[in-house]
Amino acid sequence: MTKKISVIIDFDDTLVESNTARDVLLEFVPSEYEEIANLYKSKKINFKTYQELSFEKAFSIANTEKIANSSIKNSKIRIGFKDLVLYCEKNEIDIFILSSGLNMYIELVLKEFKNNIKIINPIINNMIISIDHIVITVSNLENSINFYCNLLGMEINEFYSSSDNTIRKSLMFGNQKINLHEASNPYKPNAEVAVPGTLDICFLTERPLSEWIKIFNKNGLKIELGPVKKTGAKGPIESIYVRDPDKNLIEISNQLTK
Repeated sequence: MTKKISVIIDFDDTLVESNTARDVLLEFVPSEYEEIANLYKSKKINFKTYQELSFEKAFSIANTEKIANSSIKNSKIRIGFKDLVLYCEKNEIDIFILSSGLNMYIELVLKEFKNNIKIINPIINNMIISIDHIVITVSNLENSINFYCNLLGMEINEFYSSSDNTIRKSLMFGNQKINLHEASNPYKPNAEVAVPGTLDICFLTERPLSEWIKIFNKNGLKIELGPVKKTGAKGPIESIYVRDPDKNLIEISNQLTK
């Protein structure tokens, strides 16, 4: 009976000469990373939470491309790995990369060997870490742009879509983006029932709600509800509710201290 042989290799500090995850986090969020790392070291959070919180902080200030480029820059594959891959391929030996880092950067660093290895991530494999953008279906682009830009202070942005050779419009705020699709001319693919007025979304702001109420009152916009206490993604918030030109429900919130 022939036994199947496999090779299992750790990624950070083993296959590559340094800890790529740590180097990336120290580059983008050094103080936040140290704080979260200390929580883990003192056993106040587990490893999974430590990883999730750390990368959530990084992705809040840097996009995927920047983090990917940093990962490649900080990762140096150890001498001899290529020879090992060739040997294992010749002898039909499987190579598994076992890591609790993000598959995103591991796959990029090992792109040359993608057909020769399998990546196993027991902690946060394919973890969803943030929202990149959402799409709002609107009945009138200009009315929506006026509301979100002139009232809420977002910035309008035009970008080229190579998928259909069109110029599209989006709203930018912080590190977030909202794409605008006009109901009469939707972009494909789109939601199966993409109609105006079905959105319910919450925006965080550092401006006091009292100031927002004054702005909305001055512009004749009815406050649907609030201020009221609610529960946000990271704890208690206080909110007011208004509606945009398509009657989407817009929640404006202040983060409250716990």
